[in-house]
Order: sequence, then structure tokens, then C-alpha cells
Amino acid sequence: MQIRVRQRFAQLQQQDERTGQVPWHVVNAAGTIEQVQKEINEIVEATIDRIHCQKDEQNNDSHELPKLWQSVIPGDDNKENSI
Repeated sequence: MQIRVRQRFAQLQQQDERTGQVPWHVVNAAGTIEQVQKEINEIVEATIDRIHCQKDEQNNDSHELPKLWQSVIPGDDNKENSI
């Protein structure tokens, strides 16, 4: 099952990279908790900085992060699930 999940994430990553939507990051979780946390924090901080720079270039005051995916669950009265 883990192999299928990894393959599906790889497909999503390739799809996003082809369309230029969302950059993906792979974090090596084999390190210590502190090492993994440091790597995640660096990725998050770089992403926030990049988004703020893009917003400033577009003269957009909104600091809202865009949604990664959005889907509607059939039969759920159009309630959206967003990540």
C-alpha cells in the first residue's frame, strides 16, 4: 500500500510540475526530529517569502496562500474540501 501511495504522490507532483502550479519538496525523515523540523521550517519560510515577493510584485495586499487542490464530494451539496 505504501508503494501505491508514493506512486500516486509522484503522479500528483509530476502533474503539478507540468502545469507549473505548486513546487513539491521531499523531506528526508530519516534524520532526527530536530533535523526534519529544521528542513520543514526552511521550506515553509522560503515558500512564505516567495509568495510575499510575488504578491508585492503584483501590488496585491492580500497575503492569503492559494489552495493546492479543491474538490467537490458528489452528493454532499457542493461542500468543498480544500487543502
